[in-house]
Amino acid sequence: MNKSIRTLVIMLAAFASVQAFGQKKGESFDLSFIPVSEQTKLITYQDVVPMKSEPAVLYDRAFEWVNFFFQNPTKVIQTADKEKGVIVCRSNMKIHTLAKDGKTTVMAGVVTYELRIELRDGRYRYTITNFTCKNGQVTQPCEQWLDKDKPEWTPVRYGHLNEIDTHIKTLIESLEEGMGAKEEFKDDW
Repeated sequence: MNKSIRTLVIMLAAFASVQAFGQKKGESFDLSFIPVSEQTKLITYQDVVPMKSEPAVLYDRAFEWVNFFFQNPTKVIQTADKEKGVIVCRSNMKIHTLAKDGKTTVMAGVVTYELRIELRDGRYRYTITNFTCKNGQVTQPCEQWLDKDKPEWTPVRYGHLNEIDTHIKTLIESLEEGMGAKEEFKDDW
């Protein structure tokens, strides 16, 4: 998926989640779509993907994908170790809230997350976790938004979690596509 199509998909998903902003606090909110690690209790998207290839080849594909997917890969990449077979990235996304006019959205904050890609013989694993939101001077873990019983919880958080989920699922889809074997061009004219 090229960058402009990916950006369009993310923007459409952000606006589609706006309908959650109009819900009331007493209404039912199912947050089970957000994966939470039993060990860390953090929002964590993780999977091991079998791939017939050597770690060095998988590393090259992952590194190429990181450089394609992120607008500023040199700023995003925290660790890139081909020998150990690991790439760690720290990136962010904007989240939105319904404006006072009830029709448009405004930026509500920036959510930062960590992406770790580990490469082994015949497989790779991605882990996306450590979600935090910065809104002005306040930075908080996004896991706080999962507890609907807290007095400070509002329905807007449901929409924010939907935006995060959509963004991360788009990232995962792009990563899996980017990690696939590339067709070799044969010029046999």
